[in-house]
Amino acid sequence: MAKSTLRLYFEKVLNQNPGLHFDLQYTMAGIKSITLIYIRMDILLASEVMILNSAGLVTEGLSHYPVDEIFELLSTQKQ
Repeated sequence: MAKSTLRLYFEKVLNQNPGLHFDLQYTMAGIKSITLIYIRMDILLASEVMILNSAGLVTEGLSHYPVDEIFELLSTQKQ
């Protein structure tokens, strides 16, 4: 994915959610991945695992949230 495409994606998301913000807690590196651990919107602990190819480019991203907190967050968004 080109940087310009990624930039457009994030501009769209941030325009739809102007208060969206993340507080980075830790950055962890593995042989084929990078993991960011952060707090989303001051309330939700989360992690993002990015799988890298041999060129070091992200090929897949996986988001993780505490099970009890994600169900609570999803139920409040449906209201």
